[in-house]
Amino acid sequence: MSQPSNAAHLQAFANLLLTASQSGCSDVHVRANAPPWGRRGGRLAPLGDGSVSSEAIAEFVQATAQRPVTGASVEYSFDVGDRLRARCHAFRDADGWALAIRLVPPAVPGFADLRLPPVAKSFAEPRPGLLLITGPMGSGKSTTAAAVLTAMASREPVRLITLEDPIEHRITGPQACVSQREIGRDAVNLEQGLHDVLREDADVLFVGEIRTSNELEVALHAADMGISVVATFHTAGAVQTITRLVAMHAPDAQQVARERLAESLRAVISQRLLPRKGSTSRVLATEVLVNGHTTRDCIRDPAKLKGVTAVLERSTDVGMHSFDQSLLQLCGSGLIEVEVAVAFASSPGNLRRALNLASMSAA
Repeated sequence: MSQPSNAAHLQAFANLLLTASQSGCSDVHVRANAPPWGRRGGRLAPLGDGSVSSEAIAEFVQATAQRPVTGASVEYSFDVGDRLRARCHAFRDADGWALAIRLVPPAVPGFADLRLPPVAKSFAEPRPGLLLITGPMGSGKSTTAAAVLTAMASREPVRLITLEDPIEHRITGPQACVSQREIGRDAVNLEQGLHDVLREDADVLFVGEIRTSNELEVALHAADMGISVVATFHTAGAVQTITRLVAMHAPDAQQVARERLAESLRAVISQRLLPRKGSTSRVLATEVLVNGHTTRDCIRDPAKLKGVTAVLERSTDVGMHSFDQSLLQLCGSGLIEVEVAVAFASSPGNLRRALNLASMSAA
């Protein structure tokens, strides 16, 4: 295809992504010979009635991936001018090439913008240990991690290295020496990249996502060596996070894993994005575990692990809280509907009773 046609296709894609971002979309989906879709406030909606060919999508991928695309899928990130950054997953389906694109604002939001709990500021101190940011897909884990890393890079001189698949937010800071490495381009795989970091004089390491026991092992080893490790993990809450981390080890190694987690874990921030009352946007609900004497005992002893939620709820003085406490606060502030809070609650009956009591007290 001629260069003018290719340039026209690239400009059309750029216009689509900029328009989607301006209308509040977090994701854009493009399929061959079909109208594009956008996700706004967690819901999909069509973005006009035009369509694009599989050949045009393939041209776009070759132009933006900045690497040879030889397989049936590729993951990478790119900039749309200086106004927008995008994380792209390009793949083949029955109709040809298709795209799933996450839109990333060029500026990293601050803690207040994200409505992160105040205790999150203490996690931006580059202390040794493992900070996990967990939640389901699309819950804002990468954005929270970027806010923490940007705060670290702004406070004091640190050597900060990220391993991401692909790079999402650009991390900058006047006090930091930052290297962002993309898996598949700058490192063969995450496990090899993690081993490399141990030779690169890192003070802070960000792991885009821990998926395997080998990756977890190297991340824990880095934390044991005195590196401040920040990572994301696909779990719903603090108890499930610890349970899954332990289960990634062989049965005969799980007690040792509990001991290592008890010593190396700094904190767990679990999060979900919920529909905001009277709006198409969403609001953050969180659960926070801060590792201390009591939580270490719970991590070491599987019989005590189910008591972690009670520990969170009675330890608000150190910044801990459960999801249900966060939901109760969001309802009290008028940010989410009662039925939304109950639908996402860990203990719906208890939350509804707490909401009724709060309503009676207010009356």
